Amino acid sequence: MLKKFLAKFGKGAATVDLQFENRPYQIGEVVQGEVVIKGGEVDQQINQLAVQFMMTVRAKHGQPISREVERIPLNGSFVISKKEEKRIPFNYRIPQALPLSRGPVSYYFDTHLDIEGGVDRTDIDYITIGASKEIQSIFHALSRLGFREKSTSGKLDSYGQEFEFFPTQLFADKVQELEIRFAYVEEGVKVWMEVECRSGYGKIEAKREFVLTKE
Repeated sequence: MLKKFLAKFGKGAATVDLQFENRPYQIGEVVQGEVVIKGGEVDQQINQLAVQFMMTVRAKHGQPISREVERIPLNGSFVISKKEEKRIPFNYRIPQALPLSRGPVSYYFDTHLDIEGGVDRTDIDYITIGASKEIQSIFHALSRLGFREKSTSGKLDSYGQEFEFFPTQLFADKVQELEIRFAYVEEGVKVWMEVECRSGYGKIEAKREFVLTKE
């Protein structure tokens, strides 16, 4: 009786743990793993098991804001017996249209075990979302030209996510800053590029919009 009473307050209750390979994932890649549920000191009724994929955006001024990208239901009502261990497969494909992980943008999985008449258990796991192969090829091309990404790169605004680069070699005396945005289209990747050039008459901005095809 005492164990049941304590379990309602979380002492000796079931636990939950989402397990997957801890590495950076690309846009569109599948995260594969499993959710491990371990029974506590008593049998407990579980109402639901679900995982929330969350994005946190840190504004320049103000508190970070988190929002749900997607809710992933895994299991409905079941009983976890005393000291029992359940392993439930977990598979989730990273949406293609998401911003990439950068200073102001981060992601995590919030695993939620809804326990009947007790304290729900949660598990937080952070995950890094990197560029797809197509976007990586653009970043690599800029790197070969001597451009380096700024520490403040990756800000979000009403137009999407902006990446900022500065020249270190070939274009150092001609370019002050390069800004670039991406969007996936049917033909490939649409690119918006803005180059801030150095000039004896001040700054000159050159803007270009083009599509890099899949080929």
